[in-house]
Parts: sequence; C-alpha cells; structure tokens
Amino acid sequence: MRHPHRVQSLLTVVALGLILSACAPVAPSVSPPAQTVPSPAVTVTPTVAPTPTTAPESVPDAAVDPSVDWTTVATIEGDYYILGNPAAPIRLIDYGDFL
Repeated sequence: MRHPHRVQSLLTVVALGLILSACAPVAPSVSPPAQTVPSPAVTVTPTVAPTPTTAPESVPDAAVDPSVDWTTVATIEGDYYILGNPAAPIRLIDYGDFL
C-alpha cells in the first residue's frame, strides 16, 4: 500500500454515500380519504355575572388625604425605604439587584 490516505478517503466517501442514501426521501403511502363525521350539537349556556366573595376593605383616612403628595414621601422600615403611602390598601414591591 503506497497511498494509505487514498484508501482512507475512498472509505470516507463510501461511508458518506451510504449515510446519504439512508436519508433519501421515501414515497408516502397513499391512504384513503378521511370520512367526515358529523359534529355533536353544541350547547350554549348563558354567562352568569360574578358575585363578590368578600366585602371590600375600608381605606384608612390617611390614604385618602388629598393634601399630601405621596410621590415625594419616603419612610424607612428596617433596612428598606418605602416610597408612597405606607397605609395604602395595595403595596407594590419592586426588587432590584445592583451588586
């Protein structure tokens, strides 16, 4: 064997040919057309209005005070600064990581 790299190249080409021939598309088998089945009758039910499950919470008087601009108020609770009205009925929490 004077040219072993040619034998290796030939084997590579043959192997690639076999691999590619295995990937050749196969003709799909023809199946009979599907029969249509009538759909069952649809029952429509009217929508019911939702009913409240609990009574609304009362809002403290401090939360209703129109003379205070709550966008400029900050209080401190432990290690955290609380912006806005601390007595508000809803509290939004915004987490950030600036490390």
